[in-house]
Amino acid sequence: MFYSFLKEGVVSYFYLVLCLLLIFVLILHGTRGTWIGLPLVLIAYTLHFYKYKIKKVILMLSLSLSFILINIVWDNSPIKNRLQQFSADTVQLAENNYKTSSGVRIFLWKESLEIFENNQIIGVGGYGIEAHNCELKESGQLPTCFQHMHNIFFHELAAHGILGLLGLVLIYGSILLFFIKKFLRYFSNFELRGYALLGIIYVVYYLICGLTEYYLFFVLPVYIHYFIILLIVGFIFRKEAILTK
Repeated sequence: MFYSFLKEGVVSYFYLVLCLLLIFVLILHGTRGTWIGLPLVLIAYTLHFYKYKIKKVILMLSLSLSFILINIVWDNSPIKNRLQQFSADTVQLAENNYKTSSGVRIFLWKESLEIFENNQIIGVGGYGIEAHNCELKESGQLPTCFQHMHNIFFHELAAHGILGLLGLVLIYGSILLFFIKKFLRYFSNFELRGYALLGIIYVVYYLICGLTEYYLFFVLPVYIHYFIILLIVGFIFRKEAILTK
């Protein structure tokens, strides 16, 4: 979607609409973590592009508003169903029943803290997490042997202890610090500021979604994730080199 704002001509509007449609599908089928993260993306793009690409900003916001209104009047809206499910889960949680979509996650997070208390430095490892959850499944406390704890921070705390959480914070903290420093340094440069903002948005969005899922489990998505980060860093270095010539 960022590329669609940079590109000129009719095809750029096609890219923008296509990206928004894909985002709407993601909202309909995604977890609540994406619902929190995606509005931040739209707000950030609006603030960055409204002076230069006002027509595209209006189109983006208009389609987003239309999507929200459609789901308000649509009786079988997946969003309504998820909200109703969440409301029902809340009632069950008040009665200490964790056998719901939200309840399972909260149960796993509590288990993560208990595992951490007994293995504070290096944790129990990824296989230890799965073995622990399989024991809970056998005892009827979990519906399946979850391979991760459905939270990027709680999982690292249980799987790799303080060292794992520290590594996670240092990795994403250094990445965010790089993008923030470039954003502030080149705030008056529309292009460089934009790439830095894209990096900030990408990392923050990833971490927000990580509050309800664990996206560092499968190798290929992890490679793609860090490739995208390095690609954005490369764009910034390339623009810096051109600027300093």
